[in-house]
Amino acid sequence: SSQAPPAAEGGAPQASTPLADAWEMAVADSIACLTLPELAGLVLDDDSPRNLYRMYRMLSADRLYFRQLGGKQTSELPAYAPKPADAVVAAQKAMVEEAAAARDKEAWSVAVKAALAAKKRSEQPSEEEWSTGAHARRISALKRLALEGVAALDAPVLTLAQESLSVVGISTKAAAAAAGGNNSYPNDPNSILSDAAAGLLVDVRALRQHEPIAAMRRGVVLGFPAAIEAEAASLLAAPPADACASVRMDLTHLRCYTIDDASTLEVDDGMSVELVDGGSLTEPVALPRTRVWVHVADPTRWLAPGMSEGLMGEARTRLRTLYFPWGNAPMFPRALAEGPFSLKGGEVCDALSISAEVQEDGTLGAVQVVPSRVRVTHKLTYDAADALMERAASGASASTSGSTSGAGEAGAGELADLAVLRAVARARRAYREECGAIEIPLPEAKVGVPHDDLDAARPRVTIERVSQWESASRGTVAELMILAGEAAGLIGKRAALPLPYRNQPQPTLPSPGELEVLPEGPCRGYALRRCMTRSGVAPAPARHASLGLDVYVQVTSPIRRYPDVIAHANLKALALGLPPPFTRGDIDALANAMASDKAREAGAAERAEEQYWISEHFRQRKGQEWAATVLGWQRQDLKLASVLLDELGYETVVKVDADTVAPGDYVTLAVLEAVPATGLLRFYVTSHTPRNPPPEEDGEEGDTFPADDDELPAAPAAARSWHNDSPSLVQSGAGGVVAGVMGALAGLVGAGHGQASEDRAHDGHDAHAHHEAAGHHQSDHDAQQQSEESKQEHSSHSDDGHSNHHHDHDDHHHEQGDDTQPVQDQGTEQEAAAADADDSAAGGDGGDSGGGGADE
Repeated sequence: SSQAPPAAEGGAPQASTPLADAWEMAVADSIACLTLPELAGLVLDDDSPRNLYRMYRMLSADRLYFRQLGGKQTSELPAYAPKPADAVVAAQKAMVEEAAAARDKEAWSVAVKAALAAKKRSEQPSEEEWSTGAHARRISALKRLALEGVAALDAPVLTLAQESLSVVGISTKAAAAAAGGNNSYPNDPNSILSDAAAGLLVDVRALRQHEPIAAMRRGVVLGFPAAIEAEAASLLAAPPADACASVRMDLTHLRCYTIDDASTLEVDDGMSVELVDGGSLTEPVALPRTRVWVHVADPTRWLAPGMSEGLMGEARTRLRTLYFPWGNAPMFPRALAEGPFSLKGGEVCDALSISAEVQEDGTLGAVQVVPSRVRVTHKLTYDAADALMERAASGASASTSGSTSGAGEAGAGELADLAVLRAVARARRAYREECGAIEIPLPEAKVGVPHDDLDAARPRVTIERVSQWESASRGTVAELMILAGEAAGLIGKRAALPLPYRNQPQPTLPSPGELEVLPEGPCRGYALRRCMTRSGVAPAPARHASLGLDVYVQVTSPIRRYPDVIAHANLKALALGLPPPFTRGDIDALANAMASDKAREAGAAERAEEQYWISEHFRQRKGQEWAATVLGWQRQDLKLASVLLDELGYETVVKVDADTVAPGDYVTLAVLEAVPATGLLRFYVTSHTPRNPPPEEDGEEGDTFPADDDELPAAPAAARSWHNDSPSLVQSGAGGVVAGVMGALAGLVGAGHGQASEDRAHDGHDAHAHHEAAGHHQSDHDAQQQSEESKQEHSSHSDDGHSNHHHDHDDHHHEQGDDTQPVQDQGTEQEAAAADADDSAAGGDGGDSGGGGADE
């Protein structure tokens, strides 16, 4: 027959072979069956025993043309049927694909081995080259395995990812052996496989060395869908009509001050001062004649409810901007958040302005909320504002722009404005304290790393101590934002307007006697923070205990908090005489979303990233010692104390092995172990100095008890132990009271701390399998991890979950914590002060990462 053999789809015709020729003849002549001798005669020209054997071997290897009839275990010679033409075509296609797959596997193996063999990371293919090159499908599958986990993948993707690992010699068993138990989810082979995928991607430079894997595993999305970005671009190209044009007030005549970190691009709020009855601010001004304005960015000018459901829906899903040491995951696309939504220096901007006449005793007189138009005349950094406030307090006159970090001319009027704002803040704080406000004077650690350093071998990690109690400008901004929240709440309450009002039950605080024996400052703050209760959101006002206010609503961060967007929309509807677009039911739904598992995961992602970089910071500084102050017991039964590294404002847990350690004592710490991949960070005590040293006896020094050199372990596998015969570090009398307070505080912790390891097992920061060799030291890691989670839930986050040193200028350090964070037990519920306080006032920027990476 002259018929050519069938061709595989998309390929060249199969080359003619004797067996193919026999198949063609059988098909052409409609022969249903051929015996082995018949086929031997056709293909090999005779059916001798030798050729019968040769033919049998040829047919046994054939995958294309013939199939054997009957059972294979028989004494008779077999017979064969020619396959249908379509079956031959399908088999040829499968063989072509198998050959291509084999070549692809080989090419993948060669590419990975070459990347691993590169001496410099710069010699490896870039992430973009991997993602768009010949192995893009494998890289995509491995990324999904690394970031989403086994359970989230469909079968084809999971198969490709597993094959990609297997080809280069990585199996579940091999990955487990390589991990040595040090994986994100101990004893889970699926998670070991995910960790193996992540490790390979990092090793070949398909992921950065410090990729935020833990955050992305928790569902953090750094970008936006294309449809959302397109909607943002459309708004920029064709701004909508201003629904509030008829009532928008022109306030461009007021000097407007924004105070943020230098890296801030999303500016939410500014402040102004004016006199109620005329006069000059350059002369002594009595507070009854003072009106202060808080101008807040106005995203709802662009995003009226119902007009922009895509962007509004995305913001509702995200709930808030997430902040990390290297950047952020914004609630709105950056083109809007850093563009027309923001109060930009020197430009006329739409705003929602809140004014209040502040009486001399700090109470509020007339209050007003109005859509407005403002011009930011002075864009200050915190350092520049502190310097100007200090000049104002000392009676100095003008300063130039050079000394105010780009603030513009700062003459007598500007200095007077800032002096009045500071005086208002002091009066307001005194007023709130009279009303029962609870101040938690604890500093915080602002962690930063440049975004470009995520792929650096030695990233430049910084930890900076920040505190609104140590900065006039931070304290001023915090109080003014709380003032705005009270003023907006008062207006909403009078109009029976549904708003996302914040509330907080009254906590049970230590008695005055118990607090009195503690040193002033951080030790008392620590004791108070452990007692704070959880805040809530409701559509009707209720008392906010730690702020000392009967009504309060957050309104000053609508670029990064969805509840503030709701508040703006309803307040503007009130100004226009329209029904509120968000109902009580909407606000109840918001409260549920803020307490959902998804919101908790977002907060956990922030904590995991921060702990990663804190651990990296100390990993780079092994051998360095750090002065610290003992705050109180974290787990007295395990001899674990919470301590504050004074220079950095960082709080951690350390094993002291001394039952009599007291709040306010001084210790020196050194890094025992730091493993960023797991978030592990442990210190040991090198020396201890009691705050109230015992009396010296027989000429011996009793105030400092460094361990002897011979007591240090041969390898850093355990914290330094104390002498069994060390003298008591707390004396009788007042010391006994202090010990009693420490015991009472430790009692608040409860028994739930034992679950710390289990509670963290799913977030990539449980390292107990890796550290079995450390034995009893695992307990201090667990307690430290739990302390970090709880501390950041409560003191590092506003009540909406924002890390205080990154942004929002309102209500910091006042609540049990972020409603989006899990409560471990009573001890951790009371672990740290809340949240209803200004994030930026306690140390932050107003919108961007502490390290400046967010802006990049």
